[in-house]
Amino acid sequence: RLRIVFLPWKRRLQKRLVGRDVSLKQLYLLRRLARRGSMRPSEVADKLFCDRPTASVIIRNMERKGWIVKERDPGNARQVLLSLSPAGRAKADELRDALSGAGDPLACLSPAERQAFEAALMKIQAYLGPI
Repeated sequence: RLRIVFLPWKRRLQKRLVGRDVSLKQLYLLRRLARRGSMRPSEVADKLFCDRPTASVIIRNMERKGWIVKERDPGNARQVLLSLSPAGRAKADELRDALSGAGDPLACLSPAERQAFEAALMKIQAYLGPI
């Protein structure tokens, strides 16, 4: 049932991204970095539900586009931190504006239904365990 809801939502977002030179995974990463400030590549793989080599390709492509920068982690010089460049922040803002009219797929739910839906998803997630 989740797939029945997710796939049309994914298609709606993809249609809004046509001609903007960005994938849904790149969009998610831009938004996440805009909120968090920085992430490690291993965190990117976890958040994008992909393996590390795939995350590396996504990161490399975004770095080539000038949207993200890599820096050494001051707390651990062997680690790399990813953050948005000024161009990446501008791209995130552009995409936020472009997607603002996409609508919220949960808008049809009342506040009580949203809360119940969230609780049900959390229960399923706990049942399935860590990824």
